[in-house]
Amino acid sequence: MTPSSPRAADLKPASAFAEDEWVPPGLRGRAPPTIDIKSPKYRSAARRVTLAMIAAPIAIVTSYHLAMRTWGGVEQKKLDIKQEQEDA
Repeated sequence: MTPSSPRAADLKPASAFAEDEWVPPGLRGRAPPTIDIKSPKYRSAARRVTLAMIAAPIAIVTSYHLAMRTWGGVEQKKLDIKQEQEDA
């Protein structure tokens, strides 16, 4: 929070609070937990996120094209092998 923000004047450092007084979570003085990127738990979560990032666009585009074939009146493209053999 920058000093120019309206709430900055209302905040006081954690050392200014009495011991029995409630301290806002952001001022409690604890460092955020560190993340070990080599841990199996992190790798599992990273794998799931990566899978979702890759699979979501593929699923959306595939669903759109299949819906257009089913309800949109778009015909399936057909490969005419006989005509290609005659051209060659």
